[in-house]
Amino acid sequence: MDENEKKNGGGKVPALIRAVICVIVMAVIILNWVDIIPITISIVTSTVLLCGVTMWNGIESLKAGRKGSAILNFILFVLLAGLCAASFIL
Repeated sequence: MDENEKKNGGGKVPALIRAVICVIVMAVIILNWVDIIPITISIVTSTVLLCGVTMWNGIESLKAGRKGSAILNFILFVLLAGLCAASFIL
């Protein structure tokens, strides 16, 4: 891995994996819309996958020295996880 790949977050493979995870989230949401899977499973699955991608992006940003981007990703992770938890509490 050269310096440019390290600076940009690890290269093409991690970005491809994160893109595939986002496509899986979209598929889960579509399956919920057509009533194939229940909404609870859809919410939990989507939230867990998106939290994982957000945390991964934050860690990659931190490794690349982009502290502002890393902080934003960590804040979004906490917000997303908190909203999911609140939906089950309320």
